[in-house]
Amino acid sequence: MPNTYSDWSSVATIVAVAVACVSAILVIVQIKRSEHATRSNTASEAYRDYIRACFERPWLSCSEGMVAYVGKPLAQWDRSGADNKVEECLWFLSYALNSLEQVHLTRPADDHWLQVIRSVVGYHGDLLREDWAYNPAHYAPAFAAIVKAAI
Repeated sequence: MPNTYSDWSSVATIVAVAVACVSAILVIVQIKRSEHATRSNTASEAYRDYIRACFERPWLSCSEGMVAYVGKPLAQWDRSGADNKVEECLWFLSYALNSLEQVHLTRPADDHWLQVIRSVVGYHGDLLREDWAYNPAHYAPAFAAIVKAAI
């Protein structure tokens, strides 16, 4: 048991250092949790935007709907920019891929989100099989690999 002022001062210093260390650890844990929550929210928002766009334009939500909307098989689509319906489909596909890429960039190791990405890519699989050759350089290599594997 400390008897002198000096002894008590040493104990107080040790206690203060211990409290500071515990506080620093708690701050680091809180920052990590906050980063995780932010990434989860970003992924959810990107996917929600895609779902909203599908709800607003259901004819664009899958390759079959796009083919019906354009009125021609995919192989006969004019990709020169002259056909507004084809352009709308291609831009929607770019929007969908961008949303999915945002999900992947924010949650790259999350199996749930990877399954969601693969599933949505599947909805657009027919068009992507026809059109992917024009697109992969526009996306992060890891995301492009997921799309390529899914189609």
